[in-house]
Amino acid sequence: MKSGDVKRFGVIIFESLSPDERKTGYNLYTTTLRYKQFEDSVLHLEYYDIENREIFFDILNKIVDEAIENNYFYFLHFEIHGYSGGISLKNNEDVEWKEIIPIIRKLNVHYKNELGLYLAVCKGATIMNSTDFNDRAPFGFIVANTDDLNQDEILLGFEKFYESFFYNLDAKIAVEEFNKVVKNEINELEHITSKHFIDMVCDVERPTADREKLLDTIKKQLEKKIPYFKNLTISIQKNILEIELKKISDECKSMKSHFLMYDLKEL
Repeated sequence: MKSGDVKRFGVIIFESLSPDERKTGYNLYTTTLRYKQFEDSVLHLEYYDIENREIFFDILNKIVDEAIENNYFYFLHFEIHGYSGGISLKNNEDVEWKEIIPIIRKLNVHYKNELGLYLAVCKGATIMNSTDFNDRAPFGFIVANTDDLNQDEILLGFEKFYESFFYNLDAKIAVEEFNKVVKNEINELEHITSKHFIDMVCDVERPTADREKLLDTIKKQLEKKIPYFKNLTISIQKNILEIELKKISDECKSMKSHFLMYDLKEL
């Protein structure tokens, strides 16, 4: 999708917080983002206060379908409680990342891996755990955190984020501005691209690779699949884990071009 083809450019905010909570998404929508829209009328904004699963999926599908059909370029911003497997709506219904990913993947394919997700969601970065390398990437980049988040710091942080972002359109720099104003480093966000994400898994020999963590993850998976795995000697377990890690890494590397849509970008 070339910039000259874009018919609309903007941010869509999805919020689902209980009535007694501060509406951080709505505050951003009515203050910082509205001011940015005043500065540049081209900026398109939409805000949705989500009541339940049915409404969430109706709106998300509508946004994605309309964006693809009309060449609208959106960044998707979520202000919703989260857990390691997805998001929790105000009526206590859960929506798993694996339910969201197929929908947003369609949009990211249309954008040729340039979809940005702003996840003001506790444990938002765990969306990566539900991502399948055998398919296309569901996002070009995410702005997220693996921990719990503080509402007040999130609001202040995203005010600075958007002030920076709509000045230079650089989400990485905007995240740096976000992190400058939060007092607790637990609330700092990361800018993670789909390329960095797949490289973390594929390139197990890189200096920053956490091999022990990867091996531990594989071990837990094997223990679930193979009941007798725990009874094997430590030496045999290590050999099997190293073989599995190499196999996963090789398979991952073979799918990297497809995952990152290099073939689409050549069109």
